Amino acid sequence: MTQISRLEINIKRLLTRCELIAKDDPKKDWKLEKYILALDDMMNELQTLPNKPSKDSMMGYTKRIDFLKGVINAMKLSSPVEKVAAAQLLSKNSTLANDSVSTNITTQIHQKTIAKYNRELRGELFHANKGISKDGVRQRLSNSNIQDEDLDAILKYNRNIQEKIAENMLSMTSSMKEHALAASAIIKKDISTLERSDKLTDVNAIKLKKESLKLEEHTNSKWRCWVWIMIAFVLVIFFSKVKVVRALCKYTAQHTNELSFDEGDLLYVYDKDTDPNWWTAKCGDQKGLVPVTYVEEQTQEIELPLHDAARRGNICFLREYLKQGISGTGLDAAGNTPLYWAARTGHVECAKELLNLPNPAVNAQNKMGDTPLHVAASHGHLEIINLLLEHNVDATLRNKDGFTAEELASDASIKNMIQSQQGGYDGRHEYNDDDYNNDSD
Repeated sequence: MTQISRLEINIKRLLTRCELIAKDDPKKDWKLEKYILALDDMMNELQTLPNKPSKDSMMGYTKRIDFLKGVINAMKLSSPVEKVAAAQLLSKNSTLANDSVSTNITTQIHQKTIAKYNRELRGELFHANKGISKDGVRQRLSNSNIQDEDLDAILKYNRNIQEKIAENMLSMTSSMKEHALAASAIIKKDISTLERSDKLTDVNAIKLKKESLKLEEHTNSKWRCWVWIMIAFVLVIFFSKVKVVRALCKYTAQHTNELSFDEGDLLYVYDKDTDPNWWTAKCGDQKGLVPVTYVEEQTQEIELPLHDAARRGNICFLREYLKQGISGTGLDAAGNTPLYWAARTGHVECAKELLNLPNPAVNAQNKMGDTPLHVAASHGHLEIINLLLEHNVDATLRNKDGFTAEELASDASIKNMIQSQQGGYDGRHEYNDDDYNNDSD
């Protein structure tokens, strides 16, 4: 709940005071007009406060002040007719709906003001205090022009009001007629649209029924077998698009479009169907044709090319294997990943490439329970261990023999590095080379 400021409390009190003065008799207290002017200044100051009241509250205060101003202005008029007209124009709804006390006071002021000015007008019209004969009959004054002017003003005012009401009624009738015509046109248009939609629905339903019957006939036919055969053929072609083989002996190209390679080189066979006598293959950065008879008789296929590239440290082939879509987390017969072989052989570039994969499987254990960290620690590859630790490898895993990577390490710096990553490094228990007598794995 917002706290009410001192200024707002003062405005409420002064408003209530002014309304009580206006209820009794505004003419008797000359301070009412001064109070209203003070309220204007206080409202302007309240508008600038940071904790000013809500918009509805400010509007309620403004309406009450305007009502009091209207009472003062009506009181200052000289003609009774003008006073009555001004009193009729005073707003009754000058306070908030939840402020019942102020609403009642405002209503009383309004009723009292109207009654007072009506009495003055009646006395002015009929001269209630003048020209009364002895027998009690009021006599008209000689100055009848003033009475006629007052009556003419009242009649003219009422006639203007009636004309305005008539004009408003005619305008409302014309507007209602236009709206009715527009609504009728829209309804007719919607009905025609619905009729067209119904016709299209019927036509589409008939077409859908025919297509369903055709689909059912095709489903029951024997052509599905040919579809499955074609799908299987496409899959076979896709998965056999690139074949990786190792050359068993050297071959020298005889033409510019042929490929030369040495014994032990890895060859990528990309195309075996364009020419039945020559295959398109790639060796390193060179690409060319390889004789089919030579390849078929003198080469052997590599089952796990990514593992072989990681083990040999061939970063170019490893990147090309990954680009061709070969899985970077595949397992060989012993359950080893390519990252395991890169860590075992100490090939840092291959390890970096494999660790950049979305899921490098840094904690994958083979059938002996060894992880890449185990084999890197046991072989003393410090840089590989640093890379693995940067990728949040779990150094607490144990292999089937119950050893952690730290326990398999034969280098003091490796032990200290693993222990520091686990948060258990302590300089007082730092390992050194004198702690080891056996340099074997």
